[in-house]
Amino acid sequence: MSTEEINQRIQKSIVNREYRKGKETRFYILTVKYDDNHYGVKLLDNHEEIESADIIGRLDAAKKAAMEMLWNKFPTATISDATMVHYKDELSNKGNRPSRIGWQKELNSVLKGLFAQAESFSLNNSNLDRILERFSEYRRVNEKEYDLERQSKLSVLNRLAEWMNLISSETEQAKKGLLDLFAGRDASNKDLVKNMERLLTSQYQQVRNFKVLLEELSIGEFYELFTELIDNGLTLEVRKHFNTHYEKLLTSGKLINPNRGSLLITVQLLALLLSAHDPNNYILYQPNEFSRFLETFDITFPNDVLERYELCLIAARYVLQYSSENGYLVYDFIDICNLVMMFDSSSLGGNSDNMNKTVAKNLILYGPPGTGKTYNVINHALEVLNPDVELDLLTNPARRDEAVQLYNRYIESNQVVFCTFHQSYSYEDFVEGIRFVKESEGYEVRDGVFKRICNAARAVVTKKKHTYDFDLSTINFHKISLGNSKDANDDIYDYCVQNNKIALGWGNQVDYGQCSDKITIRERYFGLANDERKFGADAVHRFKHGIDIDDIVIVSNGNYKARAIGKVTGEYEYDEAGVIDYHHFRNVEWLWVSKDDADIVPVERILLDKNFQQQAIYMLAKEDLNIESLRELITGRNEQGTGESQFVIVIDEINRGNISKIFGELITLIEPDKRLGQKNEISVTLPYSGYKFNVPSNVHILGTMNTSDRSIALLDTALRRL
Repeated sequence: MSTEEINQRIQKSIVNREYRKGKETRFYILTVKYDDNHYGVKLLDNHEEIESADIIGRLDAAKKAAMEMLWNKFPTATISDATMVHYKDELSNKGNRPSRIGWQKELNSVLKGLFAQAESFSLNNSNLDRILERFSEYRRVNEKEYDLERQSKLSVLNRLAEWMNLISSETEQAKKGLLDLFAGRDASNKDLVKNMERLLTSQYQQVRNFKVLLEELSIGEFYELFTELIDNGLTLEVRKHFNTHYEKLLTSGKLINPNRGSLLITVQLLALLLSAHDPNNYILYQPNEFSRFLETFDITFPNDVLERYELCLIAARYVLQYSSENGYLVYDFIDICNLVMMFDSSSLGGNSDNMNKTVAKNLILYGPPGTGKTYNVINHALEVLNPDVELDLLTNPARRDEAVQLYNRYIESNQVVFCTFHQSYSYEDFVEGIRFVKESEGYEVRDGVFKRICNAARAVVTKKKHTYDFDLSTINFHKISLGNSKDANDDIYDYCVQNNKIALGWGNQVDYGQCSDKITIRERYFGLANDERKFGADAVHRFKHGIDIDDIVIVSNGNYKARAIGKVTGEYEYDEAGVIDYHHFRNVEWLWVSKDDADIVPVERILLDKNFQQQAIYMLAKEDLNIESLRELITGRNEQGTGESQFVIVIDEINRGNISKIFGELITLIEPDKRLGQKNEISVTLPYSGYKFNVPSNVHILGTMNTSDRSIALLDTALRRL
């Protein structure tokens, strides 16, 4: 449709006041799209056209020009006086939509940002010069490292841009390209997917769901969604339209954590697509990094996520212009993004050592009764578990249920444990102690709550032998025992680990290679194995026929721990003259193996609310598996991204217990610099088990303390200084 034809439709629409949306205002600011780089703007006062202009540029340029038009004509106009609406010719959209006038109202938050921009938005704070000086100096001194950081982002943006720019002409090819990239199948650059994961480190769940959405969208739906995003930018309507398609998938069972509703598509993910398509007008958006950066200038982020994004865009444009005028080494939005991500508010500048945020390892919330200490535990825990969690989720009372739901999911995956100190609470409850075990009718050393979470966290940072991104729908998990975990000279387990095998002791020296089913195994077992126990035949059948290639086997360490995980790679083998007492083998690829007794994984990392059974071999029910934890152990990835998982132990009423008695020798180990991998790392030998023990750096202690309780006087001085 020609520009003249569009203008005829617009004039008719203006006469009928079809642009009027919601509450009527004095001024209407109209933007009209003619093509990708040609817009018209019109200013209406009481529905009468006052001024109009043609703009060569994108929608952002048209919106800015329209605001300047209003500002020049009516300097005293306020936000409440104006409404901005956009017209997009519906007939140009490949016939996917009905023929109608497409007026879309802009968010008030965006209008507010444009007003601020028109008022010469300024970060009037001397800190900006200091930050830019530090950044420029870092860039000069570390030119090679900085260029690598830039290139990691550009590689992702350039590849995304290839597909985004094909959407209007080669829609099907663009869809396939984006799907391959988000599914990790893009082979153009081996580091490309890794770089994307870094950019979306907190969005692992959303990226997986986005991949499902791409797979399910028809070509028409794909075209409609993405052209709307490209044409209009990040608006409320665009976000709603994406979420509408997610809603259709909620009952399919393909999405992970579908109960999170409005979080299914995030501003950060959409901002990535926009910045790839138009890197001069849209910035790579890192919500938490931007919030910390702007807080330095006494700018408080609004609760609405789109308002926050628009504010970041305005600030980024200002910093870019200010840098250009004052000679700082900040040339584009990639530099702005790096500046923000490297920002360290404590030093007012770039952190030249690393870009990672540090979080307190030990924190106590204190105050009189009723001040919300326990209430705020959830918010603090979520900040630790996912540093990039949405600020709105933590601060908006209307989303409290959603925050609690997310917190409970971390409890289910055993990344959060809770205990309450009291006068009778002891070292044996917290670290380890001797307990009577009904199953074995004897006494055993049992781990306490703190030792269990430390073992779980330590397993995350243990170096893996291999990784395996399993498909839960096609494989099964099996528990198997290898040798005697209580025997210091456990030659069976050691042999299997060293030779990439699992072995079965049942079945004696009888070859079951020719047995094709359970019946023939039982006949041969009872006829030749000299053993009448029924389970022996069942165990052989499970070992030979019940485990398929690519299934996962978990080697138990008693009923409460696991010491190795492997992927089955070979069929049943019989070795009559083996070097160990077992004769039945299958080849495996070890995915994770504990380094020592202190490194074994508690059963909570494998199963939900269950312990291992004493049977030598059996299949684990999938509904009992702690899938998120297992996936991280095996693939090195967690739901939030590729980063290392964090663990939180919440100690309520921490001052009511005898701290010295409960923590014992661990009171020193929990100091941040004494933890595993730190410069002053310390290990101790535990008194009951005799194992060496240290506290991993990804374990956080979060306590609550009632200051009106007299027992505060008992709080150990060593704990107060942590």
